[in-house]
Formats: sequence, structure tokens, C-alpha cells
Amino acid sequence: MYLLHTHCLDDVDKMNGTEFEYWCADMLRKLAYKQVTVTQESGDQRVDISALKDDARYGFQCKSHSNDQGNTPVQEIYAGVRLYRVHVGVVITNQYFTTKAKEMASATCVILWDRDWLKLTLRRLYEYEETKGAL
Repeated sequence: MYLLHTHCLDDVDKMNGTEFEYWCADMLRKLAYKQVTVTQESGDQRVDISALKDDARYGFQCKSHSNDQGNTPVQEIYAGVRLYRVHVGVVITNQYFTTKAKEMASATCVILWDRDWLKLTLRRLYEYEETKGAL
């Protein structure tokens, strides 16, 4: 299993696609998502992870690349959300999203979590773990 052992995005950037999916799943568990499941690598219909939070079912697509993400992952998770009948679609990337991807996400109500979101979330999780350990 790929535990959330790092708060350094340089380490995340070195992960392959499958490692990134499992790392994202571990992060979601730390963010209090329940029933976090990584889907089959083939035939996942572009939903890499499914999870539950606050009675809403989420579908996540995880993209670990060296380039910014365009429309394609937004379109794919939008279709996957409809196929799996989940409530919320999210694309997570270790990079950023293009303007066109942001426009597409806005039009389709897909949530985008980019590199800045990951940095902030990792910092908060790390600080929480440090505080919790000190109690």
C-alpha cells in the first residue's frame, strides 16, 4: 500500500499512475472520507477512486503527470460520474489545469484539485499529525 508518508510533492512527482492513485486514496482516508476504494486498473470507466463523505458519493480521477491537465480528464470524470451514479466528480493532479479545463469543470460541476490544493492539504495534514502527536 502507498501510505501518505510524504508531505513533499517532489516525492509525489516521482510516482507512477497506480502509486499516485493509492497515495490519493490514503490522503482521502486522512481527510475523513469513508469507503475509499481504488477501482480496477482496467475498465474503471475513468473513475479511479470512489469514496463517501457526508452522505455524498464521490468519484475521483487521479492524474500524475509532468504537464498541466486539459479538458480530457474533466470530460472523463463527468462521464464516469454519470455511469457510476455518484454525486460529485473530482480530478486530482500533481500539476495544474489549463484555462479550458477550468471552464469545462465549471460548466460540468466537476471539482479540480491541483498542485496548490495538494500543497495546502498536505501542509494541513502534516501540521495536524504533528499537533496530534504532541497531545
